[in-house]
Amino acid sequence: MATAHAPAAGNEARSAPSAAQGAGWREVILPGIAAGLLGGAAMAAWLTIAAGVAGMAALAPLKAIGLTFAGSGAIAEGSALVGLALHALVSAVLGVVYFVIFPRDLPPGCAAVVGGGYAMFALGIMATVVVPTVNAPFREAMQPIGGSWVVAHVLFGVALGLGPELRRRLSRAGSGGAGPAAQSPETRRSVSQV
Repeated sequence: MATAHAPAAGNEARSAPSAAQGAGWREVILPGIAAGLLGGAAMAAWLTIAAGVAGMAALAPLKAIGLTFAGSGAIAEGSALVGLALHALVSAVLGVVYFVIFPRDLPPGCAAVVGGGYAMFALGIMATVVVPTVNAPFREAMQPIGGSWVVAHVLFGVALGLGPELRRRLSRAGSGGAGPAAQSPETRRSVSQV
C-alpha cells in the first residue's frame, strides 16, 4: 500500500520563500556594510595616528593600500584615494560576511570579543595569503608601524561586533526612547511573542 509522505519540516521551509530572504538586505547586507564601514573608519583613524607617531605621513597606510592597483613604483598622488576606496570595500565585504556568520543579538561584551576574534582571523588571512599575492610592497611600506596593524584590526572587529547594538540604541533614541523600558507591559509582551 502506498502512503503519502508529507515533506519534512526542514525541507518545506527551504522550498517555500521566506520573509527572511526578502529581509536579507535590511537584516544582513545593509547593517553588515554599515558596521564594516564603521569598523574600517576606526581602523583607518588608528592607523593614521600610528603613522604620524612613527614619523610617517598620515596618509601613508592608505597610500600603501592604494599600491594594490598603482604597482610597486613610487607612491602615486591619487593612491591614497584608491587605498581609501579599497579599504572601504574590503571593510564592507568583511562586515557582510560577519553578519552572515554570526548572530546579531549577542550581548555587547560577547559581540566585541567575537568581532575581535573574527578580525584577527581576517588579519591572518590577509597578511599571509591576500596581501603577499596582490600587494607585495605593502608589508615593507608599513613596517615602521607593524604592531599597530594588530590593534587596528582589533578596533575593526570590536566596532563590527558592536554595530548591531549601536544600531539598536540609535533606533531607540530616534524613536523617542520607545525602547522596551518606555513601552507598556502589553506592548512588550506582544513584541516578545513575535
